Amino acid sequence: MAALAANEPLNPLPSKANIKAIIRHLSGAKLNNADKLSLANFDGMEAKKVRPDDFIFISFSGHGISDKEGKEFYLLPYDSAKDKASGFYNRAISSAELASWLTNLPTEQSLVFLDTCTSGTALGVHEFKPAPLGNAGLGQLAYNKGMAIYVASEAGSAANAQGISLANSALITALERRESVSTQKELQTIMLEASKVTLQNKMTQQPSMYYFKRKELTFTTKEE
Repeated sequence: MAALAANEPLNPLPSKANIKAIIRHLSGAKLNNADKLSLANFDGMEAKKVRPDDFIFISFSGHGISDKEGKEFYLLPYDSAKDKASGFYNRAISSAELASWLTNLPTEQSLVFLDTCTSGTALGVHEFKPAPLGNAGLGQLAYNKGMAIYVASEAGSAANAQGISLANSALITALERRESVSTQKELQTIMLEASKVTLQNKMTQQPSMYYFKRKELTFTTKEE
């Protein structure tokens, strides 16, 4: 992980270090000096630690890539371009890393929205089997915690966008019709509605919802 040096300017943007620090803080983890410096960039220490009855919604809208084998997925935070020579990976966030950061969130209600290209790779759906196998990665974490994962595109596919992806645009439209959202089930319903709009309009982007609470995969392309 690229930590901020003491003489670097404040950086309130979503770098890998900052994203990791805020998740660790919300989880109640013991923070190291690098975490504290990252949180100081954007008043992250003001955020309240997560409680078991809280509902957590985590959204990442940006670039995503998979490795050459299509087995590992990476989010590209704003500073990943600094490592072009290494293929972005040093400052990129792998799906395994993200899963390890999210593991200690104590909440029983959580939903992660990966609004990037090829985000369907993040769960390892071609190889992952929904079972208590102890594997690393978002698929296993979602199974263990009853977490819902909403991906904007299939593995190997683009998240079509003109400033904002089609999945995100449909989601914002659906949210604007609601006064409030307070539970995981409510947000899942809204996201399913948004996905159906995307699919019904025959858009090339194929968003999907993965939810293992019933010990099976649930796709937005199927009726509930």
